Amino acid sequence: MSIPAKRPDPWSRWIQYLDRLPWADGKTKQDQTFDAFLRARSLGINKDQAMAEVERRVRAAGGKVVPRDLQRNQTRAYAYARSEAAGSGAMATSVTRASFSPGDLVSLARSGGGLELADVSDRSPVDPANVTSSDFLDAVFRLGEKVAVFTGRTDCGRVYEIGSRAGWVNRLRSEEGVFYLSNPTDGVAKRNADGNWSIRSEGNLTDFRHMVVESDKADALLWIRAMAQLPLPAVAIYSSAGQSIHVLLRWEARTKQEYQDALERVKPGLVRLGADPAAMSAVRLTRLPGGHRGDRLQKLLFLDPSADPTPLTNKSKREARQ
Repeated sequence: MSIPAKRPDPWSRWIQYLDRLPWADGKTKQDQTFDAFLRARSLGINKDQAMAEVERRVRAAGGKVVPRDLQRNQTRAYAYARSEAAGSGAMATSVTRASFSPGDLVSLARSGGGLELADVSDRSPVDPANVTSSDFLDAVFRLGEKVAVFTGRTDCGRVYEIGSRAGWVNRLRSEEGVFYLSNPTDGVAKRNADGNWSIRSEGNLTDFRHMVVESDKADALLWIRAMAQLPLPAVAIYSSAGQSIHVLLRWEARTKQEYQDALERVKPGLVRLGADPAAMSAVRLTRLPGGHRGDRLQKLLFLDPSADPTPLTNKSKREARQ
């Protein structure tokens, strides 16, 4: 007799979510408290208990507790989450920045027909099972282009040339994980805006064609069920070897302005579904499929070198195309 796994209770799930928020990153705590209260309301957490825990988090991070500001954020977040879950959107006009709407995410995910991660791989034009890191980079970028690869966010990086089949890129592992710059680079170390030498700054980019969409707020399965229904040109989907899934979009933008135009069209809707707005930068580091984060594989789930805006749920299974 099998015993089904017990799902964490709402309070435990909320605490796990709070642990992932950047409380001590030196930025304002306003966004963190709003996001914390928004998630609390979506999980049905008591307002007084939520307030006490958020106050504790702010103090622990070295922040100043301003009761009036906390109360304003809690009132706004609870009302916003309640209206979005009900589908009324009553708070939309009073929220001036794109914000995560758990109600929107859940509603869209539920219409996805119960998609599982295995279904994502089944719909991949290229079987992701045996794709190495070099295979992946060669499929995503163009012959002769250079890609900056890193074994940590502060690593100076190495340059992989597309088509070289250099074996070193297939054996990378670190506790922090393995990353690559989402757009091609000239591979030449230059001083960036901060005066530091870099091969991953905007001045290094030779193209602006890729955008990374990821979420640390949304449940991974709800997130991929929602993304699978959107008309986005997804060239690849892969795991972070943690709790998030990255989607690599191809816009074929030739200039920074074209990239910004594409970003402005999709950013508000994606952020409402839980996308991290900071991840959409043209110089974003993203996980390299095939690399290892400690002992965990950064797993490739989907690869389509000829990406088009057809929603993944509308794509046929790979066996049906053969």
